[in-house]
Amino acid sequence: MRAAAKDGFKFVEFFYPEGKNISELAKAAKEVGVEFASVVATPRFNFSLPGVNIDEYWQGFKYSIEVAKELGCPRLVVTSGVGFPGAKRQLQLDNLVKVFTEAADLAKPHGIDVVFEAANTKVDHPGVLVDTTPDAVYVVNKVNRDNFLLQYDIYHSIVMGEDPIELLEKHKEIIGYIQIADAPGRGEPGTGEVDFKTIFAKIDEIGYPYQVGLEIYPTTESSAAVKLARSMDKA
Repeated sequence: MRAAAKDGFKFVEFFYPEGKNISELAKAAKEVGVEFASVVATPRFNFSLPGVNIDEYWQGFKYSIEVAKELGCPRLVVTSGVGFPGAKRQLQLDNLVKVFTEAADLAKPHGIDVVFEAANTKVDHPGVLVDTTPDAVYVVNKVNRDNFLLQYDIYHSIVMGEDPIELLEKHKEIIGYIQIADAPGRGEPGTGEVDFKTIFAKIDEIGYPYQVGLEIYPTTESSAAVKLARSMDKA
């Protein structure tokens, strides 16, 4: 967080809260003047596998809500887990709808949004159930809660062969958070083949009001990497 603040960032995010001293993180963020954009809800869970104990998930999700409250973080990220080849895909998607409707309802009284992310199966996450934006949109629309939104990760989308310009426009009403990385390689924008100047212009055009997260593997020293990423944004 201190490094992020030094490089001029006002927001930070991180994965699962296990093993982290949440009170110290909250204190440090206040000291350097940064806020939290997102935290990934714990635990990493495979909802579709037979025999899973959903009570374990709810225990972790409720803890994640408390973490978000302590940090002043407005959103929790959730994912689908792996799919199960022995069950119909539609049934697995509808099970996610049921689970995440309850998750959104649990988070709502605390002013927390739940954002649902698809992850690519071609490079990074083989076997994940929801790996395309259309499937993620299906779940979001079926949950039908104003605090359950789409986390649109442009890197994952591009790896799956999708057109981010088209999808940003089509789903602008339900996008609750955006993350980026270049492709191939998942480096900072400017290191791969993605036209991020056009993408950033589209993000501005649709009136997206939130932060854009840099979920990248820097190809150089971090300060230089984020400086390059920022140079891709015409705004």
